[in-house]
Amino acid sequence: MPTEEPDRAGDLMEKFSGTITKLTVIVGGVVALNTAITTFSNDRVARFSAFRQAVAAEESYWKALYDDYQSTFDAELAVDVPRREAKLFAISNLANHPVPSFEEYGVSAGLKQEARLRLAAMQGSLLDALRDRRASGKRVADAVNAAAFAVDEASVGTGTGATTGPAAPVTPPSRTAPAVSYQTKVLAAGRKEGWDIDVFWCQGSGEAELYATAYQAAAELARLSTAGQPIEPGVILGRVRLRSLPVRFQQDPGYAARDTVLVYDGGRGEKEAAEALRRRLRDRPQLPPFALVPSTGRSQWYLSAFVCPPAAARATVSDADFEESAVSEAAAATAD
Repeated sequence: MPTEEPDRAGDLMEKFSGTITKLTVIVGGVVALNTAITTFSNDRVARFSAFRQAVAAEESYWKALYDDYQSTFDAELAVDVPRREAKLFAISNLANHPVPSFEEYGVSAGLKQEARLRLAAMQGSLLDALRDRRASGKRVADAVNAAAFAVDEASVGTGTGATTGPAAPVTPPSRTAPAVSYQTKVLAAGRKEGWDIDVFWCQGSGEAELYATAYQAAAELARLSTAGQPIEPGVILGRVRLRSLPVRFQQDPGYAARDTVLVYDGGRGEKEAAEALRRRLRDRPQLPPFALVPSTGRSQWYLSAFVCPPAAARATVSDADFEESAVSEAAAATAD
């Protein structure tokens, strides 16, 4: 009923105020970068002028996109689900805008890196919000998640060393698990000739706990990878990534979306490498035990781990677990 629209919009804003606050902090943080860039002496200003303009243009792009995203929480769109979804789909496409390298500008590597990290943080937080079913609704979040997942899967190769394509930036793990992020995190680059490892966590019911456990496991493997030494004879670790497994892929038999498991295939040395990983993870008392699961697929120099609900609980998890959000409620009301 029309009289319910303000309350529904208010509930939506209240539920996702944390997301908006996070994005606001990141957008506001660009002031620090601009201040650092503008503190040079006058005789150096001209040299950095083009770089400053390029950074400012990128910042303006993300600020405008953030404003567009924030507008989807307005009362009018909060109850007009088709229009809100259409706008969110458009924003998600624009959010794939690549962060530039700024390599063509004659400024220090430190300034370029600072600009890239700041812009990547703005992009990543917006994509996280778009990938969250509670914030964006099921249809939008699932589509964005599926597209991102396909890109990640393309980087699992079949040659010596699983990594393909340009190297992704490495985010060294922190001592404690940060807030849930749906973005793929490269926690260690490792040795090129080592075993690449993806640690998956299942999106959905109980995802915060699953994310924290997967992060701890991936952080331990990243520590071993960064050390650069064999964890056992003949077992060297390469790239370590933390990845989310979207709900729509959790029923796919190609993914071991159950319990905490390490997956290996019939390739040479894979089972031995998986056993070595399991022994190392078993040494961390805060982690649950990982079972070994054979795979019928085939990839070279690649192993995967999964942190998901137990098999019994998995059977009860469905899209209904996510229908409590105000967006999904509004969608159901519109359909009725």
